Amino acid sequence: MQDAPAALPEAPVESLNASTQTVNAERHSTDPNVIASAFPSTSFSGESAEECSICLIDFEEGELLRVLPSCDHRFHHDCVRELISRGDMHCPLCRRDYGIIVDLIHLGLDVDC
Repeated sequence: MQDAPAALPEAPVESLNASTQTVNAERHSTDPNVIASAFPSTSFSGESAEECSICLIDFEEGELLRVLPSCDHRFHHDCVRELISRGDMHCPLCRRDYGIIVDLIHLGLDVDC
């Protein structure tokens, strides 16, 4: 008959929990600016005028835009941030839901849009 394996020493749970909570607190965010910044971005380059369908202002050459991961429609960063802060989780153009992406960001998960 074999002896039971020796028990492993226990790690100090409080210090482990405290450091885990600190990391999670940094990754969890309900800040609309942080969430909007997690969406993919692109620089505008176009030969014809194109406008943000949220604010109706033309995009400028080289301007950084946020891309909604559910449909690839592009908007100003501030406009996407405003949508998120209002709780609107649908693309203003096609009405696709991008709320799951926001939920994953809220949970502090890495999102590869």
